[in-house]
Amino acid sequence: DPKFADTMRVGLKKVLRVQQLLKLSRGGGLLFCIDDSSYHHAPGSCPAKERRDLRVLKAGAESLVTVHNTDTKPHNIYVFGIDPSYGVALILPKTGAVDPAQPESRPYRNDGDPVVARVPGTYRFVTIATEEPITAAALEQDGLSRRGAATCNSALEEILCAANSGTRSGAAVKAGKWSAIVETVIVE
Repeated sequence: DPKFADTMRVGLKKVLRVQQLLKLSRGGGLLFCIDDSSYHHAPGSCPAKERRDLRVLKAGAESLVTVHNTDTKPHNIYVFGIDPSYGVALILPKTGAVDPAQPESRPYRNDGDPVVARVPGTYRFVTIATEEPITAAALEQDGLSRRGAATCNSALEEILCAANSGTRSGAAVKAGKWSAIVETVIVE
Protein backbone atom coordinates (compact mmCIF):
# COMPACT_ATOMS: atom_id res chain seq x y z
CA ASP A 1 0.00 0.00 0.00
CA PRO A 2 1.64 3.30 -1.06
CA LYS A 3 -0.17 5.23 1.72
CA PHE A 4 1.02 2.88 4.47
CA ALA A 5 3.87 5.14 5.66
CA ASP A 6 1.60 8.20 5.90
CA THR A 7 -1.16 6.23 7.63
CA MET A 8 1.36 4.77 10.08
CA ARG A 9 2.83 8.23 10.80
CA VAL A 10 -0.63 9.67 11.55
CA GLY A 11 -1.47 6.69 13.77
CA LEU A 12 1.78 6.95 15.73
CA LYS A 13 1.28 10.69 16.25
CA LYS A 14 -2.16 9.94 17.73
CA VAL A 15 -0.64 7.33 20.06
CA LEU A 16 2.06 9.82 21.11
CA ARG A 17 -0.55 12.50 21.85
CA VAL A 18 -2.60 10.09 23.98
CA GLN A 19 0.53 9.03 25.90
CA GLN A 20 1.48 12.66 26.53
CA LEU A 21 -2.03 13.53 27.77
CA LEU A 22 -2.08 10.43 30.00
CA LYS A 23 1.24 11.46 31.50
CA LEU A 24 -0.25 14.86 32.35
CA SER A 25 -3.36 13.33 33.92
CA ARG A 26 -1.30 11.01 36.13
CA GLY A 27 0.59 13.93 37.63
CA GLY A 28 4.07 12.60 36.90
CA GLY A 29 5.06 11.89 40.49
CA LEU A 30 2.92 14.31 42.51
CA LEU A 31 0.65 13.74 45.49
CA PHE A 32 -1.64 16.68 46.35
CA CYS A 33 -3.74 17.18 49.47
CA ILE A 34 -5.91 20.03 50.68
CA ASP A 35 -8.09 19.73 53.75
CA ASP A 36 -9.62 21.95 56.44
CA SER A 37 -8.77 19.52 59.25
CA SER A 38 -5.38 19.04 60.88
CA TYR A 39 -3.55 16.21 59.20
CA HIS A 40 -0.03 14.84 59.24
CA HIS A 41 2.23 15.78 56.34
CA ALA A 42 3.43 12.23 55.54
CA PRO A 43 2.59 10.77 52.09
CA GLY A 44 -0.71 8.91 52.21
CA SER A 45 -1.95 10.75 55.32
CA CYS A 46 -4.41 12.99 53.48
CA PRO A 47 -7.93 12.42 54.87
CA ALA A 48 -10.36 10.48 52.69
CA LYS A 49 -12.41 12.52 50.22
CA GLU A 50 -15.93 13.18 51.39
CA ARG A 51 -18.18 13.08 48.33
CA ARG A 52 -17.92 11.30 44.95
CA ASP A 53 -14.11 11.35 45.10
CA LEU A 54 -14.17 15.10 45.80
CA ARG A 55 -12.85 17.05 48.76
CA VAL A 56 -15.48 19.16 50.56
CA LEU A 57 -14.29 22.21 52.52
CA LYS A 58 -16.23 24.59 54.75
CA ALA A 59 -16.51 28.17 53.49
CA GLY A 60 -14.26 30.41 55.56
CA ALA A 61 -12.28 27.51 57.06
CA GLU A 62 -8.48 27.53 57.01
CA SER A 63 -7.11 24.73 54.82
CA LEU A 64 -3.62 23.30 54.52
CA VAL A 65 -2.10 22.35 51.18
CA THR A 66 0.57 19.63 51.02
CA VAL A 67 2.37 18.40 47.90
CA HIS A 68 4.78 15.47 47.74
CA ASN A 69 7.24 14.97 44.92
CA THR A 70 7.23 11.20 44.42
CA ASP A 71 9.57 11.34 41.44
CA THR A 72 13.21 10.30 41.80
CA LYS A 73 14.59 13.78 41.08
CA PRO A 74 13.91 17.25 42.50
CA HIS A 75 11.18 19.41 40.92
CA ASN A 76 10.07 23.01 41.24
CA ILE A 77 6.48 22.79 42.46
CA TYR A 78 3.77 25.40 41.93
CA VAL A 79 0.18 25.24 43.20
CA PHE A 80 -2.52 27.54 41.82
CA GLY A 81 -6.04 27.93 43.17
CA ILE A 82 -8.83 28.73 40.70
CA ASP A 83 -11.97 30.12 42.33
CA PRO A 84 -15.58 29.89 41.01
CA SER A 85 -15.16 33.17 39.08
CA TYR A 86 -11.93 31.87 37.44
CA GLY A 87 -9.61 34.00 39.54
CA VAL A 88 -6.19 32.32 39.63
CA ALA A 89 -3.98 32.73 42.72
CA LEU A 90 -0.54 31.30 43.38
CA ILE A 91 -0.58 29.28 46.62
CA LEU A 92 2.87 27.65 46.58
CA PRO A 93 5.38 29.15 46.63
CA LYS A 94 4.15 32.40 48.14
CA THR A 95 3.85 35.19 45.57
CA GLY A 96 7.28 36.73 45.06
CA ALA A 97 9.10 33.83 46.73
CA VAL A 98 11.47 31.50 44.91
CA ASP A 99 11.61 28.17 46.70
CA PRO A 100 14.26 25.60 45.82
CA ALA A 101 13.37 22.46 43.87
CA GLN A 102 11.69 19.96 46.18
CA PRO A 103 13.48 16.64 46.67
CA GLU A 104 11.72 13.27 46.57
CA SER A 105 9.27 12.57 49.42
CA ARG A 106 9.79 15.89 51.21
CA PRO A 107 6.44 17.53 52.04
CA TYR A 108 5.96 20.99 50.56
CA ARG A 109 3.31 22.75 52.62
CA ASN A 110 1.70 26.14 53.19
CA ASP A 111 2.13 26.08 56.98
CA GLY A 112 1.41 29.51 58.46
CA ASP A 113 -0.35 30.69 55.28
CA PRO A 114 -3.57 28.64 54.98
CA VAL A 115 -5.97 28.76 52.04
CA VAL A 116 -9.32 30.31 53.00
CA ALA A 117 -12.10 29.80 50.44
CA ARG A 118 -14.71 32.37 51.44
CA VAL A 119 -17.25 31.89 48.63
CA PRO A 120 -19.13 28.59 48.24
CA GLY A 121 -18.70 26.87 44.88
CA THR A 122 -16.34 24.73 42.84
CA TYR A 123 -12.62 25.40 43.17
CA ARG A 124 -9.79 23.81 41.24
CA PHE A 125 -6.22 23.42 42.39
CA VAL A 126 -3.61 22.99 39.68
CA THR A 127 -0.23 21.61 40.75
CA ILE A 128 2.64 21.92 38.28
CA ALA A 129 6.07 20.29 38.69
CA THR A 130 8.90 21.54 36.47
CA GLU A 131 12.58 20.71 36.08
CA GLU A 132 13.36 24.40 35.58
CA PRO A 133 11.84 27.29 37.59
CA ILE A 134 9.08 29.35 35.97
CA THR A 135 7.67 32.82 36.65
CA ALA A 136 4.51 31.48 38.26
CA ALA A 137 3.07 34.87 39.22
CA ALA A 138 2.55 35.57 35.49
CA LEU A 139 -0.31 33.02 35.51
CA GLU A 140 -2.30 34.77 38.24
CA GLN A 141 -5.44 36.67 37.22
CA ASP A 142 -8.47 38.37 38.69
CA GLY A 143 -11.81 36.60 38.53
CA LEU A 144 -14.42 37.28 35.89
CA SER A 145 -17.70 38.94 36.79
CA ARG A 146 -19.38 37.61 33.65
CA ARG A 147 -18.98 34.64 31.34
CA GLY A 148 -18.84 34.18 27.59
CA ALA A 149 -16.45 34.59 24.67
CA ALA A 150 -16.30 38.37 25.16
CA THR A 151 -14.46 37.84 28.47
CA CYS A 152 -11.54 35.95 26.87
CA ASN A 153 -8.95 38.74 26.94
CA SER A 154 -5.71 37.32 28.35
CA ALA A 155 -3.76 34.37 26.92
CA LEU A 156 -4.84 32.15 29.83
CA GLU A 157 -8.48 33.18 29.40
CA GLU A 158 -8.30 32.37 25.66
CA ILE A 159 -7.01 28.86 26.43
CA LEU A 160 -9.76 28.27 29.02
CA CYS A 161 -12.46 29.63 26.70
CA ALA A 162 -11.23 27.47 23.80
CA ALA A 163 -11.31 24.39 26.05
CA ASN A 164 -14.81 25.34 27.23
CA SER A 165 -16.09 25.61 23.65
CA GLY A 166 -14.67 22.20 22.71
CA THR A 167 -11.89 23.46 20.43
CA ARG A 168 -8.21 22.69 20.82
CA SER A 169 -4.91 23.18 19.15
CA GLY A 170 -3.63 20.48 16.83
CA ALA A 171 -0.15 20.74 18.33
CA ALA A 172 0.99 17.97 20.65
CA VAL A 173 1.55 18.83 24.28
CA LYS A 174 5.23 18.81 25.20
CA ALA A 175 5.18 17.00 28.54
CA GLY A 176 8.83 16.03 28.87
CA LYS A 177 9.99 18.63 31.39
CA TRP A 178 6.84 19.31 33.38
CA SER A 179 3.75 17.56 34.66
CA ALA A 180 0.51 18.73 36.20
CA ILE A 181 -2.49 17.50 38.17
CA VAL A 182 -5.84 19.16 38.80
CA GLU A 183 -7.90 18.59 41.95
CA THR A 184 -11.54 19.71 42.14
CA VAL A 185 -12.83 20.84 45.54
CA ILE A 186 -16.36 21.77 46.64
CA VAL A 187 -16.71 24.61 49.16
CA GLU A 188 -20.00 24.78 51.07
